[in-house]
Amino acid sequence: MRTPLTLLLGPLQQALADEDRPERREQLELAERGALRLLKQVNTLLEVARADAGQLRPALEPVDLAGATAELAGCSALPSRRPG
Repeated sequence: MRTPLTLLLGPLQQALADEDRPERREQLELAERGALRLLKQVNTLLEVARADAGQLRPALEPVDLAGATAELAGCSALPSRRPG
């Protein structure tokens, strides 16, 4: 699962770097954020599987829950702003 995501991210990030149109950049940025978030979730699931197998000890760290929630709300709100 991680390999297809990284193969998707390369061309997506290149398209984003080459894009000048603001509306198109916004769409590409949304896709990039979603792909990066999915990759992070896949990595987290793999870590949980290793921890369950006794191969990993957790490294706990503080999380900005308000910031993470605001980011998630912003991503889901963006597509609904488009007309139609």
